[in-house]
Amino acid sequence: MKLRDKQTIAYVLVGVGALFLLLNSGLLGALPSFIWLILLLFLAGAFWFWSVSKLLYWQRLAGFALISIFGISTSGHFAGCAALAFPSLGFGLSYLYDRNRWWAMIPAGLLASLALLLAFGALFPRWDATPILFLGFAGTFTWLYLRCSKGWAIFPAIVFIVLTVLVNDPHGDMPGWLLPLILIGTGLFMLWSWRKESP
Repeated sequence: MKLRDKQTIAYVLVGVGALFLLLNSGLLGALPSFIWLILLLFLAGAFWFWSVSKLLYWQRLAGFALISIFGISTSGHFAGCAALAFPSLGFGLSYLYDRNRWWAMIPAGLLASLALLLAFGALFPRWDATPILFLGFAGTFTWLYLRCSKGWAIFPAIVFIVLTVLVNDPHGDMPGWLLPLILIGTGLFMLWSWRKESP
């Protein structure tokens, strides 16, 4: 058998497996609305960066708000997620525009975590999405500690990492706790390695 034929068979197997995974997870029904929401978030972010040198600040806010309202009203099952995601994006853009606004990363991270919780629950209703919330909270304060030099942020980061472990049942199904532990381990390793590189 030629290499190309083997690769074709492999691609078919991967495609069929992915299709069955989507069918079992119920993802296909919610996927169009989710993709639409992601596209609108990209549109809102692109509009903000495009308008920085072309529009006044209040005009940028008005345009961003209009896109946000349109996104919330057209996101279907993800309307609640959109209501959290657009303000989160707004706070994140505020931080990118002025790095002195480090405080904006707190509502940005917390709202993004809540939005991810709702999105994960809609895409994978059979899985417990609670760890996503605490992982997002931990990631928010870890970011403040590493990138914004806020020493106090390490304490809530550690608390939320511990809470992430506590809300999982190690004796339950593997998908419920294996992925969060992998993410936690990765985050701790990154935390350790980045601190070693800092002067």
